[in-house]
Amino acid sequence: MPLKLNSLALNDRAEDGAWIDYDKDEGARFKLRSTKSKIYQQAAARAGRGLDQRQMNKNPERWLEHTIILHAECVILDWEGIDWDGPFPCTPENKLKLLQEIPDLREWIFKEAMDLANFQAEAVAEDAAALKSGPGVAPPVG
Repeated sequence: MPLKLNSLALNDRAEDGAWIDYDKDEGARFKLRSTKSKIYQQAAARAGRGLDQRQMNKNPERWLEHTIILHAECVILDWEGIDWDGPFPCTPENKLKLLQEIPDLREWIFKEAMDLANFQAEAVAEDAAALKSGPGVAPPVG
């Protein structure tokens, strides 16, 4: 079977965001944009102008702060089921607080935003549906 390149292509979810469950039992989920989205890539390029890459490599804390800001501004679009000693709405300030103060969740968000499968799922599902209903498919027997 040939490799279906359209199943690998990013779809609108890369730009518009995809809801990704963090903790299904608690109902915690995040709407994230892909780090491969045009919006993120353009913001990263703009933010990178004027930065000395050698200095960034020598100072991991500066690189992390740069990455946190990019994710707060471009990747996290919304969340549900999140509480921090009471209601914790998805605001620019709260995005930064979450990313700066909860390393495990920050790393999960970084990983999920880079996982292209989160932003290809619809294309894969559409391909599967087309294969089931496309021409040349024999009707079920019996």
